[in-house]
Amino acid sequence: MQKSTVGLVGSVLILGTVLFGGCAAKVGEDAAKEAKPLVIGVRYLAFRNPANSQAVAAEADVSTMVKEMNTVWSQCNLTFQLEEYKQVDPREYNARYSPANYSELDNLREATENSRYLTLIATGPWNRSGTLGASGSNCYSSFPGDAADGVVCESRVAVSPMLHAHEAGHWFGLYHTDDPNADGIADTTAENSGQDLMNHFVRPEDRLLTPGQCERARQTVAHSRTAATL
Repeated sequence: MQKSTVGLVGSVLILGTVLFGGCAAKVGEDAAKEAKPLVIGVRYLAFRNPANSQAVAAEADVSTMVKEMNTVWSQCNLTFQLEEYKQVDPREYNARYSPANYSELDNLREATENSRYLTLIATGPWNRSGTLGASGSNCYSSFPGDAADGVVCESRVAVSPMLHAHEAGHWFGLYHTDDPNADGIADTTAENSGQDLMNHFVRPEDRLLTPGQCERARQTVAHSRTAATL
């Protein structure tokens, strides 16, 4: 199973050139207008800290984040709509507030899976003593067909709109443009060196997607994510 490795270096964002790396051309205005609007329902599960019952993220902040995600995906005529926000005790899912291993994230996604939504889960800060420690990642996203569906992020990036927009791309079936196996999209830059995966974060101005990326995302919705459309 591929992991979406997304990292922070201290408090400094690692900046990418475009949402999924390489050279991206903005989707033409006419093409965007011709595409049928698709709305994806979002369910957000915010862990509560068992020590003080404080939620990782507030509903108002999550709502703002989802709207900001739409500034990226609206160019593909894809939008997200927050349908459910829920504060949860991690113990309800036999989970730890601060998970340490990828297997825990898989188990959490399996326990919370609901095909009607893109499920976003915010945990406490990740414990770096296990397999999560070596990666430096902050989020873990599924691809279409994975056994466990959804996106899990730790608390310090729980309401990061660009990061969640990026992770939504993986949920739509998009790979990094310089993925060792190539991303399979004709109009993205094919670096394919197998050594230097794209920088994982994008700046607010780096929100461009190619027409091919939009087409891949929309095809995924049509064939694999139809239950999540409103």
